[in-house]
Amino acid sequence: MLSFSVSAIVRMRIGCFLKIIYLQKYNVKNKNITYLFLF
Repeated sequence: MLSFSVSAIVRMRIGCFLKIIYLQKYNVKNKNITYLFLF
């Protein structure tokens, strides 16, 4: 149970990090930016 939650948190962090890199790389200016960061 604990390892599952830890891996889920790690995956969430990595996903957030990749989204930040994606937004900075492609300079996405969109109304859906806040929508992206909800996940």
